[in-house]
Amino acid sequence: MAGPSTRDRQMECFLLEARVVKIHEVIAATTVPMWVDLQLDGKTGMAVFKYSDKTRAAEGEGESASAGQGAAHGYRYEVAAYRLDRTLGLDMVPVTVSREVNTRGALIEWIADGQSVEQLRDAGKSASDLPWLSQQIAVMNLFDALILNRDRQDSDQLIVPGSSKLHLIDHGRAFGDSGELPESFTANPVSLPRNLLNRLEQLTAESLKERLGGSLTDAEIAVLLERRDAILDKIATDRQQYGDSNVFQD
Repeated sequence: MAGPSTRDRQMECFLLEARVVKIHEVIAATTVPMWVDLQLDGKTGMAVFKYSDKTRAAEGEGESASAGQGAAHGYRYEVAAYRLDRTLGLDMVPVTVSREVNTRGALIEWIADGQSVEQLRDAGKSASDLPWLSQQIAVMNLFDALILNRDRQDSDQLIVPGSSKLHLIDHGRAFGDSGELPESFTANPVSLPRNLLNRLEQLTAESLKERLGGSLTDAEIAVLLERRDAILDKIATDRQQYGDSNVFQD
């Protein structure tokens, strides 16, 4: 399995150890985030702190029932999304740690100069204009199906100008309690790197407990693996129907 890079470990240390110099006003979003300034050994940086941890409503109840997923604004899901992303070798979710800033929450690396896919589309560009972006969006769709993130918005997909990397933010409503995949994923052929298939196959309850460090409950891990199995079945079906050359990106 993959894991955090040296750069990720360095950022984790900075987020965990840096002094909070200033807390800015709350950003308008579902997980009650704050923008904070950090400083450590002469190095400065910014981060987002999310501390809301509301209980997920039962299926069909709560403010997000229309989306088929109960309300959950859990900061621990932000941590779980980062750790699972690195376990799968995606490197798309910003570095995220669990830390106290007046209260326990998730401190998330700030993507400086990031422009959202929404902003790109407003400028007249689309994923089809950028082949590398189309491939990463396909991987994003698989990742969202795995973590059952039905709340992905164009504003949650960031690109730094001049780079060719998609950053994914805002996972406070992910990791729902359904083992079924969203129709938005199952209705289209999958597209993924071959090594991602290998890493999906390697996931076990034991490895996830170790890698996710308590950010998901045993029940949440179990249902995540149900969705993983369903994704593997879809990949196998699509390989038979469309051929490996159309399913794998490499």
